[in-house]
Amino acid sequence: MHAEADYPAEARNLARFDALLDGSDTFALPALHANLCTPSVLAMSCMDSVPLESLVEAPQALRDRVAAALIDLVPHELFLFGVMQTDPNLANCRHDPATGRIVLLDFGAVQPVSPDLSADFRALARVALDGGARQTREAMLRIGYFDPATPSHHQDLIQAMFDAAMGPLRQDGPFDFGQSDLLERLRRMGLAIGNDRELAHVPPAATLFLHRKVGGMYLMVAKLRARVALRPMVEAWCDPAALPR
Repeated sequence: MHAEADYPAEARNLARFDALLDGSDTFALPALHANLCTPSVLAMSCMDSVPLESLVEAPQALRDRVAAALIDLVPHELFLFGVMQTDPNLANCRHDPATGRIVLLDFGAVQPVSPDLSADFRALARVALDGGARQTREAMLRIGYFDPATPSHHQDLIQAMFDAAMGPLRQDGPFDFGQSDLLERLRRMGLAIGNDRELAHVPPAATLFLHRKVGGMYLMVAKLRARVALRPMVEAWCDPAALPR
């Protein structure tokens, strides 16, 4: 919480993301007024925009486009930018009807992404798309979902939850976020794992922050009742040679 209330750090994060997304036709950020900032004041421009949730009754095509853009921002952060805003919620994203761009706010919860972690998650995504159980478990072990000392039945539970979460990425057609019960199924599986007092392993903080990002993004897209084809999007990022420059 102290880190997320560090206004000088947030100002630096805002400036960094502004540079990373410079020239984007999809995203817009407030302009930082550095000369007006202090340790207790973060000064930036006011962006003409409406709440993202105002789009819940918008045409399906608009909701799908906005949702796809927000989802695609995650691999950009993970595999290209090397830095991630880890607190996505409806209040931190808005929509500019005049330009069609998504306004991004609140850069207090920004975390660095190491090259090693990025490479490990790319490897995990690659094997998870194909559903190889042994390769998936090895990739999960490298990232720290469990360690070699974790009992095999606990590893099975964690991998089963991961496999369920990968279901939308494995289908070829669009995934309907508004009609899926995936979140409830994952919640039940997570409660079952959390109630097992013999499981003491906690994944690394960097992995937990990434999951906060993914979980928050899922909730936003589900609120929009969007339909997005996820597999082609993820496949495009699995090959390091295909990464945007």
